[in-house]
Amino acid sequence: MPTGNTRLSRGPNVPMPNHDMVTRHHTTPSDAAGDTMPALNTALLSVRTLAHEMAGLIDASGRSVRLAETCLTPESAGRSTADVPSARHHLQRASVALGFAGEALRGTMRAINSAEPLNIDAPSLARVLTIGEAVDSAVSLHTPLAEARGVVIESNIGETVSSLPALCLFNVLSNGVRNAAQAAASPGGRVAVRVSLKQERLVIEITNDGPGPEAETISRAFEPGYSTTGGQGLGLAVCRRLIQSCGGRLTLARGPDGLGAVFRAEVPLTSAGPWLVNEWGE
Repeated sequence: MPTGNTRLSRGPNVPMPNHDMVTRHHTTPSDAAGDTMPALNTALLSVRTLAHEMAGLIDASGRSVRLAETCLTPESAGRSTADVPSARHHLQRASVALGFAGEALRGTMRAINSAEPLNIDAPSLARVLTIGEAVDSAVSLHTPLAEARGVVIESNIGETVSSLPALCLFNVLSNGVRNAAQAAASPGGRVAVRVSLKQERLVIEITNDGPGPEAETISRAFEPGYSTTGGQGLGLAVCRRLIQSCGGRLTLARGPDGLGAVFRAEVPLTSAGPWLVNEWGE
């Protein structure tokens, strides 16, 4: 599991101390503060991470709903009749995005209420997605953003990895696709998502044909709080922790001939982390 987990007390069931008892260890206020602050900081980071992921999902759902409204109000698009099938398609995308957001929130609340280890790196989903499903979902969620910028997203998934469990990699894919769609050339830009297996390592590459990141961005992209778009600067930092927790490596670089950007993740299939589980035969 990702590092930095903590356990949060249930609170109401904690017994009151008996001040008549003599113990060998006396906890001073400074000791209590020392024990409490790391847990509070971890909880705060968990909430910020959850808020970041949910904001992206809610934004994706909102874009889909607005596209559906356009399909149902033909005069706004210069048509004579409503395009009901397209509206249904956009509403389905919105439903999927909101479903992911709801699962992430419920998973976090279950961890808090049950005093289970709280995952500071990524909200958990109730479903275990395959790599194929995770890529399709990430592309679908952020296609409205891409289309608004005149960008096309394409994907290529190797048959040998399509049915493997994605687990935490959905968050990596979602953040990577969203960032690539924002950075691609506009209009007429392209984003490519490729997932393959190379020498017992799962390789994810998300490329775009934008102007490419500056040297400072490449060196600081994964720093918590660093952003070139005015955001929270959490997405890529979370992605790197997730990949590193699985024994993998995440990089950002300029594309071939210095054009565009390449977001690349490598994860070993023999990882002891949460990447593969026993029922998948690994």
